[in-house]
Amino acid sequence: MTILDELIREGFEPITEWVLKGARIGPKSFDWKDQSGWLYAFVIEGDVKYIGLTTRVLRSRMSDYSHIRNSQTDEKRALVLNALSNGKRVLVYGLKHRDEGTLAAAEARLRAQHRPSWNRV
Repeated sequence: MTILDELIREGFEPITEWVLKGARIGPKSFDWKDQSGWLYAFVIEGDVKYIGLTTRVLRSRMSDYSHIRNSQTDEKRALVLNALSNGKRVLVYGLKHRDEGTLAAAEARLRAQHRPSWNRV
């Protein structure tokens, strides 16, 4: 079973994908029910590269990656931009977490269990 299979089994589902918008990246769509408290994953060709969380609405968190904000976000944006520039699809999977109090613990568990490569960058 792949990491993506395990995330799907936990309830993650495709939310959107990153696309090039000129020299920037942006979500292809915003067609999800936007509430606070999400776990999300960046997936390239079935390989889970990054697992993150946001206590804000997901739309707001995704827009952080489209703009220069901080070094950690900039690093992930550059990795997404590089993948897209090389013709790869970068999908965003998400799981609306029911209990924001355990959101950080769920993210830490998933990162420790699966060790996505971009979480170490």
